[in-house]
Amino acid sequence: MRILPTSLCFSWIVRGALVAAAGSLHAASVVSHPYRGVTQIVRTETLPRAEHINVMQIDLTTPGIRFLVSNGNNPVDATNREVTAAKTLDYMTAQNGQIAINAHFFQLSDSGATATKWVVGLAASRGYVYSSFEGPTPAAANPVNSLSLTQDYAIMTHVPALNIDAQNNAQIVHFDAGNADKKHVLEPVTLYNAVCGSAQIVTNGAKTIPTYTGNVATGLITNATYSDANSWYNAVNARTAIGLSADNRTLTLFTIDSVGGSNGMTVGEVADMLRTDYQVWNALNLDGGGSTTMALQDPVSKTRSVINSSSNGSSPRIVATSLVVFADPQIAVEQPLGTNLTSGAAAIDCGSANIGGKPTTLTFTVRSSGAADLSGLAVSKTGANAGEFSVSALGATTLAATTSTPFTVTFTPTATGARIAAIHLASNDASKNPFDINLTGTGVATALQSWRMLHFGSYDNSGDGADLNDYCKDGLPNLIKFALGLDPKLSGAGLLPSPQRSENGLMIRFNQPADVDGITYSVESSETMLSDSWSALPDTGTLPQHSFSVPVGAKGMLYMRIKVTSP
Repeated sequence: MRILPTSLCFSWIVRGALVAAAGSLHAASVVSHPYRGVTQIVRTETLPRAEHINVMQIDLTTPGIRFLVSNGNNPVDATNREVTAAKTLDYMTAQNGQIAINAHFFQLSDSGATATKWVVGLAASRGYVYSSFEGPTPAAANPVNSLSLTQDYAIMTHVPALNIDAQNNAQIVHFDAGNADKKHVLEPVTLYNAVCGSAQIVTNGAKTIPTYTGNVATGLITNATYSDANSWYNAVNARTAIGLSADNRTLTLFTIDSVGGSNGMTVGEVADMLRTDYQVWNALNLDGGGSTTMALQDPVSKTRSVINSSSNGSSPRIVATSLVVFADPQIAVEQPLGTNLTSGAAAIDCGSANIGGKPTTLTFTVRSSGAADLSGLAVSKTGANAGEFSVSALGATTLAATTSTPFTVTFTPTATGARIAAIHLASNDASKNPFDINLTGTGVATALQSWRMLHFGSYDNSGDGADLNDYCKDGLPNLIKFALGLDPKLSGAGLLPSPQRSENGLMIRFNQPADVDGITYSVESSETMLSDSWSALPDTGTLPQHSFSVPVGAKGMLYMRIKVTSP
């Protein structure tokens, strides 16, 4: 538990709690945890002036937490500037985010109704670096081909940025002068989601308030009076900040409301509060004033709203960029284990299976990859051949983050050729509900099944097409006629292979029909035809020919019989 600079004791209750201590640094705080890995602190102050403060602390090690900086435009030209402006709440809602804060300053001349903006400082959105490090006027200090005449809001030259990579590794990054495009950093990191402020106000645990001697950036310091050598340390209008803990594992988002006529806090006051109260080791001052916005999706009602009050009141203005935090339920489906599927993409092949034979089975894994519980899991089927794909019950209908449950799909075709279906996984994942998986499979008939279908209109070993049925009443069941290539609906009398005399006995020789497989042929001989007197003969033929022979015994009597079997 953090110890505040006071001699009084107090209690800290972490969910929906009111924390108060007379004479302590802050008058009251309400602490809650709207999402896994997220701590929300709503704080009120009376001294040195009335303030209402909103803080979000995000544990970057929490599985499922994701980020997005506003997408950059591509290509960029004089009319299509680096970003398309939007209100933070609107952008968060469009992206289905749970938390958002306004981020970059933008060029002063882009204020008003201009739809696109020039962003000030380094900006990247999921790997696309669309704005470079910049400095204040004159334009010569700005990047080549930036199309910018001035950068009034760039308080300091080449202000450091905060980068969060795809694995949520976060750190402060610095300008690399060795690259002409000014979009590279000294640190060996991949720029992924990067935001830049007007200055770094906390550096390695120390307050670092710069002095600015150029044009006054009125968007940052409204009504400021420069009584101490143009320092903006005492300018009372700091509104928005972002910072990291010493181990880079906790991201802190910070906004100050406009309440009771307050102009906010000085930049130095913000820096001190971040350092001492929230253990922020490095912090940037972000766009403020009417841009100040912190938005939150209520975890129960799912309603998204702005939870702070900017100098524009309850309706903050359109801003250049926003940082969106995703702490939502996310469904991931793997097949095979460890291979993620894309909802609605290419079909999963269940392979080939014989009609009426052994089915094929695939195992799928449903995983909760978000920061909130994945719930309401259910599976349904659709498609022309849905009945041929059976789906097992899910092992669980609610999954906590990082947990998983399997289910199986069993393919049992009833006809030959391509078979198709789809399964749909319902959940509380707003962006993938349902998660759609297309299925294919191939039904394969044995030669005997195809023969039955040709002659009797069914693959089944039943009715007229049953193996032992004698359709013509000629003493030859269907299986014999199939094995010998005979028409089951015509008499086979006189068409069976018959024994022929050889030099010293009898021989049966015949060819296996080309479209017959899956049959085992055997020939047995006997001198008496008694039930226990039959002996199997070797097959000496070379496929497709079968050849069986036996010498005549001492009795001078010899009988031969053909047997056919199918699996």
